Formats: sequence, structure tokens, C-alpha cells
Amino acid sequence: NSRFKFGMSATPSREDNADLLIEGAVGKKIVDITATQLIKNNFLVEPVIYLLDIPKMDGLKDNYQSVYKNYIVENDIRNNKIVSAANKLAASGRKVLILIKNIRHGEILLEKFGTDSVIRFVRGELKSEERNEIKESFIRDDFQILIASSVYDMGIDIPMLDSLILACGGKSVGKLFQRVGRVIRPYPGKKNAIVVDFIDNAKYLLSHTAARIDIYRTEAGFKIKLPIKKGYNDGASKSKSKKTKTKRLPPKDSREEVSW
Repeated sequence: NSRFKFGMSATPSREDNADLLIEGAVGKKIVDITATQLIKNNFLVEPVIYLLDIPKMDGLKDNYQSVYKNYIVENDIRNNKIVSAANKLAASGRKVLILIKNIRHGEILLEKFGTDSVIRFVRGELKSEERNEIKESFIRDDFQILIASSVYDMGIDIPMLDSLILACGGKSVGKLFQRVGRVIRPYPGKKNAIVVDFIDNAKYLLSHTAARIDIYRTEAGFKIKLPIKKGYNDGASKSKSKKTKTKRLPPKDSREEVSW
């Protein structure tokens, strides 16, 4: 019997068109508040996004599934950078979330951390009781690094999280904002959030990297750190072949070399 009804969502635009259901339930969007506005007003903390350069790989096949498997899931160089970054962030006292898409990828990373490290891996196949136990253990500071599948893309509230490693790649606007949103929620003592992403130099994946950087750049409150490297061109341009187009990395933000 309420006279007015208001709906709020961090990601009202949905690629599956479910935003039409939201509009049907509460009406059209009347106010759009950006993450940058919320950062300026201290409702969110500033994310600092580091992009780590991953070298090209020879012998990749021409289909997306094979490229993703070999370059993302089973790429030792990339996976070693993930483990190194996570360990360094955890050693500095940060709470680290590593997001993966492929379950085998999470298993490989778990193996790379070794038995001496206390790392937990949350995925959909676990019972809800076990997932909740892992979450509560993480909140209690029993361990510092958590690997999670897409079950942690949305609906998870752990405000103390302050570091995110996007091991999964991808180019979805909604999912990217949801994932970054995991670590930019305010918490006592949290001054900023660290996001580690990757420049994946492979077919399909480099254009996904460019898309993610474009998405980051829509928010002035997101601080982007590209690696110091010559040869990155701004914008998209045609390749030498008339049949294909090559995605180029977006314009410069700031460049910083990191040891990860």
C-alpha cells in the first residue's frame, strides 16, 4: 500500500535484458549516480588498477576456447604473475580475491601456491554451508588469499576485501563493474583498493583487454596504471590485412613498471 516505490541497483543495465524486469517492477531510471561520484563523496574507495603485460604465445589455435585454455588457464607465465601478485599483496596485509572463470584454472593456481600456503577455493559445486564456512573463515582473517569462480561475481559482501586479481579476463561491462565493486566498498582503515588486470597479447584476448580498459576509463575516479612499454598505439585501427581489424590499446593514462 506504499504511495511511492524506489528501486536501487549497482548494475541496472544487464546484457541479458533483465533490466527490463527491474523497470517493470519499479519504473524507469530517474537518477544515475556514477562510481566516481560515490568515490568523491567517500561512499566508495578509489581503485588503483595495474595492468600487467603478458607476452605472446606461439602455436595458439584459431578458436576462442583453445586460445582461452592455453593462454589464460594453462599459461605458466601468466599464472606465475597471478601467484606472485597475490603473495605480495597478502604480505603487505591486504585481503586478496582472485576471480577465475574456468574451474581447472582455479585448481592450477591452487597447486602453484603450494601446500605451505593457506589458500581456499570457492566454486559452485561446493555446498552452500561449505561456501559460507570459507567466507566466514576469510572474514576472521584465518587466511589472506581467496580464489573464487563466478559464484563471487555478484551478491557477495565482504567490505574488508581490498585487492582483486582478475585472472578471468572477459569484456562484459556489467560483470567488470560487479567484480571491481567487490573491493571498493568502504571499510575502517581501507584507503584504496588494488585491482590487478592483464594485457593479454593473443587473438580475441587483446581486444577484450582493450574493452576492459575502455570500461575503466569511463570512471574518472578509477586510477589506471599501464606498464612502461613502447609500441602501444592509441585507439582502434585497421591492420595490414584488409579482411581483419586489430584492436589497439586505448589512450595513455599513467605508466608504471611493477615487479609483479
